[in-house]
Amino acid sequence: MNAPTDQDLVRRSIMGDGRAFASIVERHTRLVYAAVRSVTGDNNEIDDIVQEVFIRIYRNLGSFGGRSALSTWIYSVARNHAINAVSRARPETVPMESAAPLESALPGPDAELERREALAALERILGGLEGRYREVVELRYLAERRYDEIAELLGVPMGTVKTLLHRARLKMRALLPEDDECGVRDDERRQAL
Repeated sequence: MNAPTDQDLVRRSIMGDGRAFASIVERHTRLVYAAVRSVTGDNNEIDDIVQEVFIRIYRNLGSFGGRSALSTWIYSVARNHAINAVSRARPETVPMESAAPLESALPGPDAELERREALAALERILGGLEGRYREVVELRYLAERRYDEIAELLGVPMGTVKTLLHRARLKMRALLPEDDECGVRDDERRQAL
């Protein structure tokens, strides 16, 4: 039995099939995260924004006309919502005495520190990339999209996607720090990019 197409899932979701919409969410979660991250960067509210995006998609699924791929429409909704969320974001503060203590499900403070350092290093490198370069890197490597899908999502030729990715990799290599506390040789890291 073949997996249902996006159009089948949209039709079933509009008719109230919750499982069909869950399948849409499952198929396109990485894409939505990539779209939101390309706008917000490493934001503490990224999960909230992604959830809001899927609520918006659910509410507006009936307006999806099918003139483009569902992934293109979802990417557009996610990116626009992220832009709006960033523009209206205001820092919220909570007095320390009223904050509840947080319990961590992480293995321990050392593992958390390593994870945060790795994420910070990745975010520094991604932060050094300008708009389209960051966007194509996140779509290719975080959302795991093919070149033709990225081209369709961004509305550019596939050759442009390849050029943007190539230039982004060069910029990322230049942004790598000269020393590495993790024991990975600099030339090995640069070659991996």
